Amino acid sequence: GYLYIVVKELRSGNPDEEIVKESDYGYEYERFFSYFTLGELKKYLMEVGIKVIYENVVSSGDTNWIQIIGKKLN
Repeated sequence: GYLYIVVKELRSGNPDEEIVKESDYGYEYERFFSYFTLGELKKYLMEVGIKVIYENVVSSGDTNWIQIIGKKLN
């Protein structure tokens, strides 16, 4: 099978995880964010037997999105 992952890229000098407080929709709530590097994701996939067959980093506004497609090895 194939696996498609899209995550936000870690910005240099910023934490790799954070909780953001927001107050949309008429109430306050918290959101958890975790950020990654391309190398980190490739390592994780390799460790569980998934070969990366496509990788890309796409900018959208001030956010970079890491895209990876992996294929499970036998």
